[in-house]
Amino acid sequence: MFLLAKKFVYNVAGMPEWESSIEVYSDLVLKTVGIDGSIVTYEDAEPFTTNIKTIDCSKAVKDLKHDPKVTPEEGIMRTVEWMKSIYTDINI
Repeated sequence: MFLLAKKFVYNVAGMPEWESSIEVYSDLVLKTVGIDGSIVTYEDAEPFTTNIKTIDCSKAVKDLKHDPKVTPEEGIMRTVEWMKSIYTDINI
């Protein structure tokens, strides 16, 4: 007798209050790595572009007790520090 396990797909993301535009996150990355944001030029969005993409994590919250604790600021800082430790040849 074979038992078939059900397969599920979950959206896993941060908190809804952390949703923001790509410009906000780009500026946060630039600030974290110490690069002046004036080097970036943002173009106007094309018609019908979704500026902020909302992910519904309610299934992951309900089934997996998903409860993100690391803020985007902290996560970006940790990622930059990790990348510096891995890519030691790059001067950021």
